[in-house]
Amino acid sequence: MKTEVIYEIKEIIRPHQTVIAKRAKLRFWKLSSFLMKTFVAIYTDLYNRGTPGKEPGFAIYHSIDFSKKETDVAVAVPVEDDTDAPDGFEKIFLPATRAIATVYFGPYEDTQPAYAALDKYLEKEGMEKELVIEEYVTDPRLEKDRSKWQTTIYYTLK
Repeated sequence: MKTEVIYEIKEIIRPHQTVIAKRAKLRFWKLSSFLMKTFVAIYTDLYNRGTPGKEPGFAIYHSIDFSKKETDVAVAVPVEDDTDAPDGFEKIFLPATRAIATVYFGPYEDTQPAYAALDKYLEKEGMEKELVIEEYVTDPRLEKDRSKWQTTIYYTLK
């Protein structure tokens, strides 16, 4: 018997953040590899410079095209405001913004019910999303039990 998960949706203010990021437009099947390689590259560079990035890292989805199976995504690692971006990356200042959020536990490919809950809340409240942010609370390299992977999903609001 499968238990239905009830997703709690919260309205929040995401605080200002400075991030080191890399943005790409790519096909869905390349997403996982891009995320992993980019997170490792950013965190490694920061560590080697003695300025470790903050946790958790996240992805900013500027657009998702299901018909073309592609997305415009940026991998982002929070840093101190005075941290410089390494070559091939950019430093971005994300302003504080209103958002709705929910917490999802499980493998990344099964997030659809959490997204459906956010979409339903948006519609019910008459809100419009601007960006989608997936904040990866659990590092899959350290936690092998995929059911324990925690992702906080945010919709920033227009």
